[in-house]
Amino acid sequence: RMDRAGLAPATVNRVRTALHAAFSAAAQPPRKWAGRNPVTETRTRKVTRREYPPLTPELVERVLAEVPAQWRGVMATAAYLG
Repeated sequence: RMDRAGLAPATVNRVRTALHAAFSAAAQPPRKWAGRNPVTETRTRKVTRREYPPLTPELVERVLAEVPAQWRGVMATAAYLG
């Protein structure tokens, strides 16, 4: 259902992990759950890594123009080294 609702794969995986831990804990004495952990029968979703394009020199200049003077050197260093 979460896939059909459009939730991100990473979100589905986090819910899956939490449910797996809950069922595993419930199977420990005193047992509140008997049987196999149903979460082990579900697949882990593949999470694609996002790529963030670096700022162009023109954009860095525009950003630095908005930065207070006391932070401009630090921000310029971070932007050009990042």
